[in-house]
Amino acid sequence: MSLRVACAYRTVSTGVAAVIAGMIPIDLKIEERNRIRAYRLEGEETEEARARARAETLQKWQERWERDPKGQWTHKLIQNVRGWVNRKEGETEYETTQFLTGHGNFGTYLHRIGKKPNDLCLYCEARDSPEHTMFECDRWTRERQEINAILGTVGTPENLIELITIDGKKWKRTMEKVKMIMKIKEQDYRAIETIERN
Repeated sequence: MSLRVACAYRTVSTGVAAVIAGMIPIDLKIEERNRIRAYRLEGEETEEARARARAETLQKWQERWERDPKGQWTHKLIQNVRGWVNRKEGETEYETTQFLTGHGNFGTYLHRIGKKPNDLCLYCEARDSPEHTMFECDRWTRERQEINAILGTVGTPENLIELITIDGKKWKRTMEKVKMIMKIKEQDYRAIETIERN
């Protein structure tokens, strides 16, 4: 279910999909409900019990996220589960999820699943990872400058998500640029595939 909510490929791990979708893993959700019941039996008001149990759940989820060996790229972007889940605005879509997971039109992913003979960038012959595309590739210099202007600082994998989740306008404008880059990359990959077939 979290894959569908996140608009992610089935190759995305369960832990990564759950974080992107903001869906608390079922075992942690069950524990949370049990804690709420226990706190209410101890005499806490319902809202207090829920808030206390949710804080503990998010802490456990954060600890699990930090130990998750999969999704290193996603973890680099989304370091704080609580901040990500509690953001006021910012829906993920097909293209933005590709960026967040690294499962999409990137040489590293396409090569790993056997759709490309190498992991090189279409535009500059460097290794084409999501980090390369969004933060390094000369092909996207103008778009990167526009994103930095939106952010008011230089965007990095470590600060981008934190900067845009606190401001809905920054989220919208930044993710529009990310979507545009991903759509152009997809068109360019398809064009090359068509040429290679003919």
